[in-house]
Amino acid sequence: MKGIVKKVNLKEYKTKDGRTFKKFNFEVDVEMPNGDIKSRKGSYSEDFAKRYFGYCKVKAKDLVGKEVSVALAKKMIEVEGEKRSYEYIRFLNCLDKDGNSIIMPSSNETDIDF
Repeated sequence: MKGIVKKVNLKEYKTKDGRTFKKFNFEVDVEMPNGDIKSRKGSYSEDFAKRYFGYCKVKAKDLVGKEVSVALAKKMIEVEGEKRSYEYIRFLNCLDKDGNSIIMPSSNETDIDF
């Protein structure tokens, strides 16, 4: 699916044991199969975002307003005994000049996250 990047940010989080880490968060207006436009969010680790956008030769902040390719996934959660599901962006890919997704080759099988 394709979409337009609405917003990006790098946010710092703190774990219960006091360690900190950063995540690259993004929000995209995605064109759904039925033609509707829906906002969906996703995130990458700071390290992966740096490697991927470096590979694409693009600055993350320059993505706002640009068309990208996304893959959506559903997640089930339980809130106060009630099961709910929500859709989020599992993969965000920059597009090349021909409109094809830029996929970063893995140099190591352990880099692939399933």
